[in-house]
Amino acid sequence: MPRRLRFASDDETEFEFTYRAREGRYSFVPQEQLRSEWVGVLRDASERYPSVELHQIVLLSNHVTGRLSVRGPMPINQVGLWEAYVFGQTARVSHAVHGQRGEIWESRRCRLIPLLDDESKLRSTTYIMAQAVAANLVARPRHWPGLNTCDALCRGTVVRGY
Repeated sequence: MPRRLRFASDDETEFEFTYRAREGRYSFVPQEQLRSEWVGVLRDASERYPSVELHQIVLLSNHVTGRLSVRGPMPINQVGLWEAYVFGQTARVSHAVHGQRGEIWESRRCRLIPLLDDESKLRSTTYIMAQAVAANLVARPRHWPGLNTCDALCRGTVVRGY
């Protein structure tokens, strides 16, 4: 069960995050252009915020789920800055690709769950990998045409975009 994070240590901390599209809309229909633009935004975010490292992500049609780690002091602030940049830029990308107007993301903050032990990290990795399969969209996680880091994790392939 998610809980409000009151304290996180200053060493490396891992989190699982979920961010949902407003009113459950299908704002991220899988297209190559959308996928490539998202990869570019994530690359820019990693350059802007080097203390935040994205380990895994899957973008379904109405939400995004991922796992990241943060190093250094005040990890919650670093995640907040990273999150504001990524989700602000990806809203602009979705507007450009799909021609949508208005809010893309739900107004509430993303669900952020600290992963404190190896068992919770493994459970989170499995959960994120199985998102498209659990929603009965594809038979295998790597078959999802949208942004998905399954092949990068399992086979060491490079996720490309612009």
